[in-house]
Amino acid sequence: MFDHTQKTLGQIIKYYRTVRLLSPADLAKAVNLREGTIRDIERGRIKKPPEARLEAIAKALGIPASLLRNKKAEGGSKFGSWLRSQREKKNMSRLEMATQIGVKAATVADIETGRIQKPGEYRCARIARALGVSYSNVIKQLVLAITLSTSIFAIQAISTDPEQLELFSSSTSIPSSMETSRLTSKDLSFRMGLTLEEKILLSQESIRKWFYYWNGMVYISYSGGKDSTVLRHLVRSTGPEFSKIPCVFANTGLEYPEVLKLVRSLEDVIIMKPKMRFSEVIERYGWPVVSKEQALYIGQVQRTKSPHMKRLRLDGVTKAGREGKRYTVSKKWRFLIDSPFKISSRCCHVLKIEPLLRYAKKTGRKAYHGTTVTESQARKRKYLKTGCNAFAQKTPLSTPLAFWTEEDVWEYIRLHNLPYASVYDKGEKRTGCVGCGFGLHLEDPKDNRLTRLKDMHPKFFSYIVDRLKMGEVLKFMDKNTEHDFSNIVDIT
Repeated sequence: MFDHTQKTLGQIIKYYRTVRLLSPADLAKAVNLREGTIRDIERGRIKKPPEARLEAIAKALGIPASLLRNKKAEGGSKFGSWLRSQREKKNMSRLEMATQIGVKAATVADIETGRIQKPGEYRCARIARALGVSYSNVIKQLVLAITLSTSIFAIQAISTDPEQLELFSSSTSIPSSMETSRLTSKDLSFRMGLTLEEKILLSQESIRKWFYYWNGMVYISYSGGKDSTVLRHLVRSTGPEFSKIPCVFANTGLEYPEVLKLVRSLEDVIIMKPKMRFSEVIERYGWPVVSKEQALYIGQVQRTKSPHMKRLRLDGVTKAGREGKRYTVSKKWRFLIDSPFKISSRCCHVLKIEPLLRYAKKTGRKAYHGTTVTESQARKRKYLKTGCNAFAQKTPLSTPLAFWTEEDVWEYIRLHNLPYASVYDKGEKRTGCVGCGFGLHLEDPKDNRLTRLKDMHPKFFSYIVDRLKMGEVLKFMDKNTEHDFSNIVDIT
């Protein structure tokens, strides 16, 4: 339970503001004050706000004004107290520490007294070096005691106070502070360079924020691959209330048998099926080859009757006359426009995304996904725009592992001895749909996903390549490009 008697005025206001998922700007707007005034009250710079102002703040927060009366405005922070104790153990003055971390002595004083509640990541790294401790120690103190204060306060209020649960649940709009969390490539590189322990802490912070923002109405998108295996364990080990979050698996009909075996060994996985089979998808829409982007553009040129669309995809000129070469079919793949078969990027949406969207619509739950930025440039761009939690996206999505590397994932699996699909031990690095042609041309002609499938599961291989006639698609591509598919199909 939140102990008001031990908290300062600023801490109480911040506590109820965070429970309501309001940013300082949101609260300032509600009470007709400047954002800086709210921040100054929370930090103790304004020691005795006028009575009318306190009543307005209390009303906006939905609490009795008596909670804010006769409270001390000054006070430090838990992280600041820790920093000061560590500095004094090193017999280091504020000026000496400031010199080592490249700031003014006043900045160190502001951190220690709580005026600066959340030092940035780079500054934390410098603090760690100055104190001679690991960055993870600083992260534990800051992320768990300060940066996590929003979710920790929310957890305490929600789990122990029914009144606060009602307050929390009634917040339906997305606060401006959560609408965007733009990062730079430098920020991403910094996070990717953290230790596994540090990444776990940051990922679980995103997991908590997502869970409590949606009032626990969340689910784990589970593919049976290594990333979602780690995601499932990480989310459910975040706390007792996370252990029952449902896992949802979209069975495309094109999964490796080893993946299906793993999924079926887990009792708590909900299996969703697509409305169309793969054979129906390729007949209606076309084959997924080259890449999602190029397949989309090629398919649009094949089907469209619009001269504007053709001009955009072939010449890179928009309807308004602006040039945008990025949106064109690559010259290398233009021969596919006149191929005797259809090309499309719809396969993934129909077989994977639609079943999960159907589940989300039925239950009202929002997803955790195990995708990482290393998988594509498109995912990297999305992450830089929104961070791990895309609250304001058309389809809200949380990707807590976004900044993890493949090495991090395997290290986590070994650390916790997690069961995983045995297909990885047979040479596969990814476990997507076996009939997917995206990126196949970039793999080794003698050792690729289809040659390995031929050795591991010859009947499955024959179904994809012979019965569904993917072999004909590869023959056509082999004859028109320098790419060699002769180890998959007989080109003669």
